[in-house]
Parts: sequence; structure tokens; C-alpha cells
Amino acid sequence: MPAGFLQQLKFHTRPDCVDESNFKRFYVLSLVGVFGLIVHILLIPGFLVIGATHMAIINLISVPIWLIGLLLNRRGKHTLAVYLFTFEVICHSVFSAATLGLDSGFQFYLWSISALIILHTKLKPFSSFIYSCIITFLFASLYVWFGQIEYTYAYPNLLPLIHFLNITIANLPLAAGLSMTLQLTVKQELKLRKLANNDSLTNLYNRRYTQNALKQQTALANREHSPLSIALGDIDFFKKVNDQLGHDQGDLVLIGVAKLLKGSMRSSDIVCRWGGEEFLIVMPSTQIDSAFEKIEKVRKQINQTILVNQTTNKASVSMSFGLVEYDCELGLESTLKLADNALYQSKASGRNQTTIAKVSNNQYQALEPRPNLPMHADTN
Repeated sequence: MPAGFLQQLKFHTRPDCVDESNFKRFYVLSLVGVFGLIVHILLIPGFLVIGATHMAIINLISVPIWLIGLLLNRRGKHTLAVYLFTFEVICHSVFSAATLGLDSGFQFYLWSISALIILHTKLKPFSSFIYSCIITFLFASLYVWFGQIEYTYAYPNLLPLIHFLNITIANLPLAAGLSMTLQLTVKQELKLRKLANNDSLTNLYNRRYTQNALKQQTALANREHSPLSIALGDIDFFKKVNDQLGHDQGDLVLIGVAKLLKGSMRSSDIVCRWGGEEFLIVMPSTQIDSAFEKIEKVRKQINQTILVNQTTNKASVSMSFGLVEYDCELGLESTLKLADNALYQSKASGRNQTTIAKVSNNQYQALEPRPNLPMHADTN
């Protein structure tokens, strides 16, 4: 076959006309289609050897049908491809049973095509059920119609082997298709779960996921009486970056900050894009002093390594943090409020620093405040 035509049969990459949501169907149908095409090509000399010339002719007609089905599948017409494959298998099974008898085992291909209809068409469940019932009825009817047909061709001693091979070959694509369907379904579920739990820009956990994780972490801290520190950070003058340098530059800043925050924390820590330019960091089994050291370290890294292009030079990005240690008597909502107030204290005190929220009497103290070098004079 021409190289250009073979190129059309490739199915390891998604063609442009196949929707991403239909890649699973495309892949499995391509696998089944190529397998069916090879089997029907190999059957042609097999039928000629045993003297069933008319069955060889039927397979010569079947080969282009499978090729057309593969091309339809590649062009996004998956359901039409399934119907074409189904039509060919039904006709082939009926002719084989009528000619060679049921001991040849060609009727078992109906089981595979029944599963193909259920899994890879967009029929409603009831319609799929009806189609499968029709094929099941057809399978049973073959034993009524052709149960007395005897094999009269060459090499009758090979009939048990042919029967065995047909059962095996009929179920191989079924097993492979179901396995591929399960594997691709699991991958899609993981992808959807990631989309639901992660921020699309920074790839950090999103607010919804982190709120649920916080409930679990605070419950664990309450049960085991272990420390839990929470930091709320905000990029200083981020509105100026967006307004003066554009949202593309702002996105780069967010991505850079997210990468630094994620890379500086443990795998057990939760780093979240809390909203806009705000980030929340949850540090289980971490006392406030240790948390302060970690946050200060990453704050300095951000200020030293993340730069934005201005008209005449490059300016560094700074970040302010509010830090609090969870108190079971205070509760999660009030603890987060304290972190927010501590962040506000850092902003009010000059930015580019970390403030620890003291729970007692709602007093806040900035420990070792660092001088900030704002890009612009602004109150945000």
C-alpha cells in the first residue's frame, strides 16, 4: 500500500479531526480495525487452501470494508465505523456458519462486535441494549439454522484447531479493547481530577481542593495534637505589573512564584493558588518558628530571582506573607482570618516581609522584618 495511505492508518497520535474527548474511541476502534483487517487478509489464502473459494472472495470484499472503516474512524466518524465493522462481521459470521458449519467457530466473532457496539457508539443505553440483544439472538439462531451443516472441505482433521483459533482470535480484540478502554478511562479520570483540583495557570492546587485538604489536616492536628502552620502570601504591586506590563508578564510572574513556592516546600506541604495573586501554604507537623524560616527563605528567593521587564530596566518582584499556627480552640475559619490579618500587617508595615499572627489578644508582631524595595509607590 502507498506510504500516504499507511500514514492514514496510524492511531498512536490524535488526528486533527478527532476530538480529544473521542480519542479513547478512536484508539480502540483503530486497534480493532487493524486487527480485523489483518485477520481477513490472512483468511484469504486459508480459504483457498481448503477449497472454500467463495469464502475467499467474500474476504476479498471484506478487506476494503475494514479499510474504509479505519478511514472513517480517523476522520472522526467513529459510530459509522462501528456500524460498518458490525455489518461486515455479521455477514461474515452468517456466511461462514452456512458454508463451513458451526464447528469452524466463526460465529464467536459476534460476541466481540456486540461489546464494540455497547462501548464505542453514542447510542443511548437502551438502544445499545437492544442492538446487543439482536446480535445475541442472531448468535443463538445460527445454531438453529445451521446446526446440521457439516464441514466438507479439505483438512477436516484441522477443524478442532480452526475452532480453537477462531474463539481465541475473536476474544483477543475484545479483551484488548476492554483493557485499553479501562486504561484510557482511568487516565481521563485522573486528568479530569487534576483539572478539578489544580489551577490551570500555575498547576498548583486550587482553592476548592485546599479547603477540603485543610479540613483533613486540621482534623489530623486535633487528633494527634501535632502542630500545623499556615502561610498566606500576596505578590506586592501585582496590579501594577498587569496594568503597566500586561497580563502576559503578570502570568509569568505568577508561574515563577508558584514554581519557587512549590520547589521550596516538602511533598507533604500543600501549596495553593488561593485567588488572584494570593497563595496559601499549609505545612503539617511544622511549628511556627520552623515555618517562619521556610517562608523567609522562599520570600528572599522570590525577591532575588523573579524579575519583570520595565521600560528601562528589570525590577525584582517581592512578596508579603502572613503566618499563623493553627489553634484547635480557635478553629480553622478564625485561624485563616488571623493569617489574612497578619498579611495585611506585612503590607501596612512596608511589604516584602513576613508577619506572624499571635493568637493571644489578637496581637501581631513582625519578626525580623526585611526592608522592602517597592517598584512603585502604591497602597496595594
